[in-house]
Amino acid sequence: MNLKQLIYKIALLICAGTANAQTWTAQVSNVTADLKGVYFGTTQDGVAVGLNGTITKTVDGGATWTPQFSGVTVNLFGVHYSSAQRVYAVGVGGTIIASIDGGVQWTVKNSGTTNILYDVFFVSQTTGWAVGENGTILHTMNAGNNWIAQTSGTSEILNSVFFISPTEGWVAGNDNTILHTTDMGMTWTAQSAPYGSYRDIRFISATKGWACGGGSGTTIVTTDDGGQTWTQLPYGFTPYMMAIHFASPLVGWGTVATSIVNYNTLRNSTDGGLSWTQVNTPIPMSGEDIFFMNASNGWLVGSEGKILKYSAPVGLNEISEMGISVYPNPSTQYVIFGNVTDPLLVEIKNELGQPVFIKKISASEPQLDIRSLPNGFYLIRISDEDLTATIKFVKQ
Repeated sequence: MNLKQLIYKIALLICAGTANAQTWTAQVSNVTADLKGVYFGTTQDGVAVGLNGTITKTVDGGATWTPQFSGVTVNLFGVHYSSAQRVYAVGVGGTIIASIDGGVQWTVKNSGTTNILYDVFFVSQTTGWAVGENGTILHTMNAGNNWIAQTSGTSEILNSVFFISPTEGWVAGNDNTILHTTDMGMTWTAQSAPYGSYRDIRFISATKGWACGGGSGTTIVTTDDGGQTWTQLPYGFTPYMMAIHFASPLVGWGTVATSIVNYNTLRNSTDGGLSWTQVNTPIPMSGEDIFFMNASNGWLVGSEGKILKYSAPVGLNEISEMGISVYPNPSTQYVIFGNVTDPLLVEIKNELGQPVFIKKISASEPQLDIRSLPNGFYLIRISDEDLTATIKFVKQ
């Protein structure tokens, strides 16, 4: 082994140690009931909800969680922020509760239904939807003070709702059900999807989205045309995927149902869902919901009040001057840039200092495809209008 090979191997080992460092850490929720839903209004302010009216809240990114009095004792399944201070949660018996102080005090709203509600989503402080059993879709335009039933065209259980704009959204449910609207839900149209009972649906643009659930094993489907066509993705595991969240077109996380509490509930994809890797959790749990504020900050909630937080790997992978994280490092296929807010220019140079790759990245596309690069040692130079920084990187 010559000196060049030795330096490369040492760098590879050091970077691998950093990249493989635990990025999911357990947080203390201070509740013991199973948690069913989690959502954050900012990177610091979040709420988790669960069985028996359980609500716990954080104002510091999950470093501390404080139980809150919900005013109800029914099971709560879904939660969503409409602004930094307005939060809504839904559950059994048509329950809808709302908070205007970030989740500290809660008020019961009249939903007009006794059907179980499983999910809620707002596109503004005033406009939102809730979905549930028997094909229930409810709509409000006055911050939840009044809810109007919309015609879904189905009697199936509806588990998840997501809107990409004030007018366009999707609902996912049992028995292959995926519904689409472009007029705020005045009309809902069924989309053709592969077999599955869909538990969650998420979009990152008007065209690109994913849905997950179960059929004979796990069902994960994706679309590149707004749901006109849905394609089933391959998978190598059988439990239901309960929730899915993509922070970018390539990087996604999911949590699968487990019959026993263990370390196997997390899955990660870095290729848009084409392949998934099991990620062991630091504590045994059964995951129920997952939410990512951005590519660098995410939370998983589940059994017995357990909460995990994801933070992008730091150390050799962090550019402190700009607050940008680069991971995984080393990598074989893609490089993800965390905490990207403004467009950045990325330049990759080989060990001779020669530019081999130049591209702009953004918050909506914070990744690079590096599969064409030869294995080796590189420098990544990142710049914006004010700052320039460089980080060492290994392609393997």
